[in-house]
Amino acid sequence: MVGPTGKVIGVEHIPQLIEDSLRNISKGNKDLLDSGRIRIVEADAREGYLPEAPYDVIYYGGCVCEVPARILNQLKKGGRLLVPLGPMDDFQELTTIDRFHDNRLHKTKVLDVSYDPIMRKALQLDIHKFQVDPVDENLFTFANYDSDELFSKKVWSVQQDPLYTTPTWIPQPPGYTTPGEITTLDKYGNKVTWNNTDVDLEKDLNF
Repeated sequence: MVGPTGKVIGVEHIPQLIEDSLRNISKGNKDLLDSGRIRIVEADAREGYLPEAPYDVIYYGGCVCEVPARILNQLKKGGRLLVPLGPMDDFQELTTIDRFHDNRLHKTKVLDVSYDPIMRKALQLDIHKFQVDPVDENLFTFANYDSDELFSKKVWSVQQDPLYTTPTWIPQPPGYTTPGEITTLDKYGNKVTWNNTDVDLEKDLNF
């Protein structure tokens, strides 16, 4: 990612994800952690990380509609920012933003992508909190059905982002959920109960 004298600063606000990242890096590149060439700090990535700014390269790991000035201000002259730009409920454009030495910014689209949004810590911690009934693995296995049958039998798991207005329903292997009521969150963080046996895929979810 960087040259022999470069270093990488990762910014994450979920402690468990920091631990997981450090553990994974340690498996093959522990020396990079020991030398300080890779650091992961606990902070809000939406604010950037001023103590180590300015940066030659900034990579955004989630989509935003526009890059805040506070992030652009942490980009070094001659530096490049890579970010998925666009709405969180549609495809985004992976975009480079270059800061020239005269401080002008130049934006270039690279390709279409689909990223989750960057969000505040409270929402990220709650994003997949929902209640489901367990499934007996002897009653249902993927091997017994093709994709059309899975949809017709309406055996679902819910993947609900509280920033979205509509939940995304996807079939999952045994052990995830069974048809019935589930409680999840709406875009405001309020609890909402859904009955996944009553969903009309074409009418309610625009399949």
